[in-house]
Amino acid sequence: MPFLLQLWLFVTPVVYPRAWYRRDGAPSTVLNPMAGVVEGFRWMLLGAPWPGGMLWVSVLAGPHPVMGRSLLLPEVEDSFADVV
Repeated sequence: MPFLLQLWLFVTPVVYPRAWYRRDGAPSTVLNPMAGVVEGFRWMLLGAPWPGGMLWVSVLAGPHPVMGRSLLLPEVEDSFADVV
């Protein structure tokens, strides 16, 4: 899990601009839910181009982990403190 989180950090375009991965046509960065969030902030604060589809990927992918965890929590609530 730590390796996947670190990989996700490098796939999310926080430091490098959107043009770098648009040129390569890397669909993995466009499908990354955090890429839309980062590009949305760039659009609002820096006047970057509208993120378009990337933002919709973020909006549609966001509620799924929250809903999944809220359905799973009642089942593992008793043993959750022991695991953490």
